[in-house]
Amino acid sequence: MNASRTLLSVHRWCSVIVSLNFIFLAVTGLILVFHEEIDSALGVLPDTGKGGDITIARALEIAKSAAPGETPLYVFKDDEKVPGVIFVGFTPDPNEKMRSSHTVTVDVHGQGAVLPKVNLEGSFTTKVLELHAELFLGGRGRVLLGGIGRAIMVAMGTGFAVYGPTMKRFSFGLLRGDKSR
Repeated sequence: MNASRTLLSVHRWCSVIVSLNFIFLAVTGLILVFHEEIDSALGVLPDTGKGGDITIARALEIAKSAAPGETPLYVFKDDEKVPGVIFVGFTPDPNEKMRSSHTVTVDVHGQGAVLPKVNLEGSFTTKVLELHAELFLGGRGRVLLGGIGRAIMVAMGTGFAVYGPTMKRFSFGLLRGDKSR
């Protein structure tokens, strides 16, 4: 087998692998573009009340009353992804810190009610994100996707090597210009 046939074969098979991955990434990426709307429609995000916003200090007081005797670890608010909600993390044992922590969710509108537990980790779009970024394989999935990135580079390089000499003979856009459909 000569070099051009070998390059063509490598190009073909790398391109097949890459094409399947691109289709997969396009579908999961499309879902992730609309993750806020999907989470809202599936009821992942809590319904918050209406009215003026309470302060973070008031939200911390409300959360402390829901978790008496526990130590607050963090207060988190993200108006872009989870509007109208403040998350307050608590731990029963200050020495354990994050290992034994749990979250209290507070509505920032009106009087500031404690909301039911929000589980963003188990949502459909979180699972799609894990599939998109790691293929459900954790660190090994990232390495696999890195290998597919290298296959993209091999497919591009072999494509230039195989088709470059042919394309030098044509002006841009002239290939198949005289053939009608």
